[in-house]
Amino acid sequence: GARLIGKTGDYSLGVLSLQTDNIYIDSDSTDVPEINFSAIRLKRDIFSRSSVGVMFLNKEGMNDGYNRSAGFDTNFNVNENFSFFLVGAGTFSPGKESRRNNLAGNAGFRFQSDLWQYNLSFLNIDREFNPEMGFVKRKDIRLTEGGITLSPRFDQIPAIRKIFITGTGNYQTNRHNRVLNRKVTGTFTIDFENTTNISFTVDREFEYLEDDFDIRPGLKIVRG
Repeated sequence: GARLIGKTGDYSLGVLSLQTDNIYIDSDSTDVPEINFSAIRLKRDIFSRSSVGVMFLNKEGMNDGYNRSAGFDTNFNVNENFSFFLVGAGTFSPGKESRRNNLAGNAGFRFQSDLWQYNLSFLNIDREFNPEMGFVKRKDIRLTEGGITLSPRFDQIPAIRKIFITGTGNYQTNRHNRVLNRKVTGTFTIDFENTTNISFTVDREFEYLEDDFDIRPGLKIVRG
């Protein structure tokens, strides 16, 4: 294997290539073919604290099999309080079906000040998105997440530094708009001047189950 990492001016570059040999595993009689793993990453700093970048990943087998991923990412810090981002990627493998519904994207923004903080993001992962040189927890989802926090300072009470009142939520569906998961959380936190804190949290969550499953004999959780 070999790698090259460096930065010149506003540009950062990373290149990695690794070749594996053919291996036969006696324990389960598996023959693992030769595979080449390669990755290229290029990022450019723009403005004062923002960046744009691209990445290409390639897994190439010696038997005409391959898996390729390409993506871009942007991160814009408009000022010290407000920022937003946009990320997109696609995967490509042999087969007609894998060339459709093979995209993923994520976009959102964040505002943060001493008194207020809020954020909102949306994530979409198609059912055929398959980055074999990466990791995806769940495919075929659309996830919306958001949160808001009010954090006033209490100068009238010397022992208290700050109070945080936070509400967050997420809503996740598949491409057929079946609700897979939703959660709402409320948190109240007091930060004291001696660095200790106390926090109270309440949440409500729903999880869709595709199949029944047994926790123990005689106790079953029924699908939604």
